[in-house]
Amino acid sequence: MLHGYKVNVLGKPTTQHGDGASSYISSLWHHDRAGRRLKFFVFLHDVDCDFGRPTQVALSSHRLLYYNSATFPSSRFTDDAVRSEYRVKTACGKAGTGYLFDTHALHRGTPQGPNDHSRTAVIAEYHELSKCSQVRELGLQIPCPSGDQFFVREML
Repeated sequence: MLHGYKVNVLGKPTTQHGDGASSYISSLWHHDRAGRRLKFFVFLHDVDCDFGRPTQVALSSHRLLYYNSATFPSSRFTDDAVRSEYRVKTACGKAGTGYLFDTHALHRGTPQGPNDHSRTAVIAEYHELSKCSQVRELGLQIPCPSGDQFFVREML
């Protein structure tokens, strides 16, 4: 079920500090510590593969079973560790295109890039129908939907 959505902008001076890497925590390889969840990105303008601040995904890493994912550090991985085990796909493309991925997969944003190459995308977040209500009832510390998303209150 579609639970949340947002518009995400990478590369604007008002949202970045310096090169952006230190202020954008999603630039580290990570999974979202939320179990199975799908995110659908739609590009609002062309996103260049090298300079457009694309997302990178470690292919097939969504199959991992994590021993511990309750803490923030346990969900972060080094570039060397990811690239030694997985093929990496860069998500870039023309305006109006996008991609869908399981946030249980290892992924990262790339905030570095020239100022004239920002990335603006609409992100829609999908969960199993009963997941968010069960997360709330159990008092789990799992974002459902992510904390910065607008909630979908009514389906058309």
